[in-house]
Amino acid sequence: MWLSIVRVGLCVLLFCASAKAQHFPMHTQTTNHLQLNNPAYAGFSGKLNGLLLSRLQWTQIDGAPTTLFLNLDGSIKEKSMGWGFQLMNDEIGPLTTMQLMGSYSYHIKAFSGKLSFGLQAGGIYQNNSWQDIETTENNDPAFNPATSSIFKPQAGFGMYWENQKLSIGIG
Repeated sequence: MWLSIVRVGLCVLLFCASAKAQHFPMHTQTTNHLQLNNPAYAGFSGKLNGLLLSRLQWTQIDGAPTTLFLNLDGSIKEKSMGWGFQLMNDEIGPLTTMQLMGSYSYHIKAFSGKLSFGLQAGGIYQNNSWQDIETTENNDPAFNPATSSIFKPQAGFGMYWENQKLSIGIG
């Protein structure tokens, strides 16, 4: 019994010792526009689609989260190919994140429905303005340099299948 408790305690300690926090922008209404999570859905409907989302949370607090999304997609070449474009801006406290992604998809008839494969590429730019944080110690080393920026390339793949009764996707 005690040996099991010690093992669990050691595992928790090891995982917690190297824990890092990360922030993912929150968005809702993904059921209205599936291309936000799966590039294979770009142009799937055969129409030009656009979506503008805005999320403002805790508006009375300084540094409250603000997220804006712009998403466009459509079809080309007699509806067998699709394209998509996503632009996102997210601000929370000293962190500003901008994301730009482009999507391409190819659609075929398969398994009594429509099957789509999608590729996505782009990048995320993050800027931390640590000088905006009030600390109890001057020149706190945890917040140096005062401003840091990073660009991270992103890529993705997705599949989506749909017939009159069922839809399945992975992205």
